[in-house]
Amino acid sequence: MAQFTLAGRRVLSGQLVRPSIGVWHADLAVDGPDALSGAQTLATEAGTTLKGTVARAETEDGVLRVRLVGGAGALGREPPAKGFRTVALRTLLADTLSAVGEALSASSDAAAMGSTVSVYARPARPAAATVADWAARKGLAWRLLADGTVWLGSAAKTAFKGEARVLRRDGDRRSLVVALEDFALGPENSLEGFALGTVIYAIRPDSLRAECLYS
Repeated sequence: MAQFTLAGRRVLSGQLVRPSIGVWHADLAVDGPDALSGAQTLATEAGTTLKGTVARAETEDGVLRVRLVGGAGALGREPPAKGFRTVALRTLLADTLSAVGEALSASSDAAAMGSTVSVYARPARPAAATVADWAARKGLAWRLLADGTVWLGSAAKTAFKGEARVLRRDGDRRSLVVALEDFALGPENSLEGFALGTVIYAIRPDSLRAECLYS
């Protein structure tokens, strides 16, 4: 039976959403009433971890209910307006993210990150908007990775090599329902020839299921 923990405490149930674009988040019921805050890690027995930040936590009937968001949970914050001239895109994005407490993934597309930005006036707007803007300009996807960093890269999929059992395919919803042991399956994968988009995990005391939307 799969076991899941948050900050070392047992997760009783919950939902984890790993979108193809944007920030992953999880709504979890955690054993025990003691509050959690700040940076925390959602972990599985198989060793998969997701690093995020508690956005909300409240106790109900002796159970802590937590919303965990990927990374520092700060992409909605606004870095100050700033001008850039003749810099690598990597520098521009790293500056934007660090200004709000987030970090750029080292695995982001190397060619795009190394490209030169001649002149750019960054407006005062949420950091997510600047990231999304540059991802669109370069024809890239962007999302929060399991390690909590912001990634920009190709939307191409890689075949999932882990253990996953397809329980059902819904042609109307264009989704697969899959039984797994951890959170390794994500929007970067294909499964049985289907290119996956958003993956929605349902965590239960005795099982883990994922609804995988596909294109």
